Amino acid sequence: MDIRLLIHNSKKYLAVPGILETIFAFTLTVLDIFFVDHEGTIPLLAIFGGVRIVLVSISAFLPIIATVLVPASYLAFAFLPNEQAPLQIFCALLTVEVMRSVGRTRLARVMAIALWVISNYDINQDTFARDFVATAITTVLFLTFYGIGAMRHNNKKQAEIAQQEATKALHQQRLELATFLHDSIAKSFTRVTMQSQSLAIEFEDENRRLSDNLNDIAETSREGLLQLRQLLALLKTNDDGDEQALSSAIGQDEPIPTVDKVLDQARQELEETGFTVSLESTITEHPTLSQISEVISPAMSEVCTNIEKYGTPGSAVTIAAAGDRAVGYTITVTNRIAEDSPQTLPRTVLSSGFGLSALRRRTRLLAGSVETAEKDGLWTTTITLAPSRK
Repeated sequence: MDIRLLIHNSKKYLAVPGILETIFAFTLTVLDIFFVDHEGTIPLLAIFGGVRIVLVSISAFLPIIATVLVPASYLAFAFLPNEQAPLQIFCALLTVEVMRSVGRTRLARVMAIALWVISNYDINQDTFARDFVATAITTVLFLTFYGIGAMRHNNKKQAEIAQQEATKALHQQRLELATFLHDSIAKSFTRVTMQSQSLAIEFEDENRRLSDNLNDIAETSREGLLQLRQLLALLKTNDDGDEQALSSAIGQDEPIPTVDKVLDQARQELEETGFTVSLESTITEHPTLSQISEVISPAMSEVCTNIEKYGTPGSAVTIAAAGDRAVGYTITVTNRIAEDSPQTLPRTVLSSGFGLSALRRRTRLLAGSVETAEKDGLWTTTITLAPSRK
């Protein structure tokens, strides 16, 4: 198992509210049962200890229920002096700290006062304890744990505010960069496209070959402009992991397609040129926008272009996609190669400018790969992407 993934999952698990207190209560309860001399039997002690641990664990998620059950159980254990464990008051303190740390201030105060009253009440004499030292100690303990919970809550809020400010600042920087790219490179692409098309029309009758080359330049420029718009969309969004379609460039309304749309567009493109396409996708979670824009979309464009150039006309094409963000993604495209390829191939669909070698380099940057293989006249392209960070 990947150590980094294990560490990441451990941090994510430990970030659950109340989990550290529950683990702490469990550990100390086990030590108390097996290493402290008690009059009760181990099964009975385990039941009482389990009840206390459960009450600590639910304090963060069921605070109202915990406010009722914790003092009730604490009072019930007070009538069982032979079965009381030294950790009884400690688990009660933990519940106060957990509830205060998750922001349930009023309920934490109510429970702390109720537990303080119960802990200082002498059941045998039916009166409050006259041991002022014990009363002072319990008072300090409840105030201390309540203060720890308040400090953790404030630290969490400050961390969230700092994260929001950092995200906002990063988003502003990305907007400024997107604006710069739009005002410089995007305008240059547009100008090249317009001038190339204008010259192609002008020389269409005089020099057909020159006109075709100019049209190719215009199409290449238009393709580059589209990819730039997708890059601008990535810069404009707050979160690269956002799965929703976003407006692409500044002043543009073209959305970046999801992975399902990319695959469906590839299927439609191949079917329009006469191929029979079988598309099967079992992707349960969409890849990140970076993976779609940087790898999947240009890879499918390149694969479709190669199939239209070198595939057997009218043959079957199979597209299979699977995976999720935990295990990664695999897209496999299989087609039959034409036995006799023409020397001069019409450019039915202009290549995106990414060759397989360029795609491999870009995919490696995202911890993926692009593999090709040929067997019995069948050409297979396999695109793999590593698991996405959540």
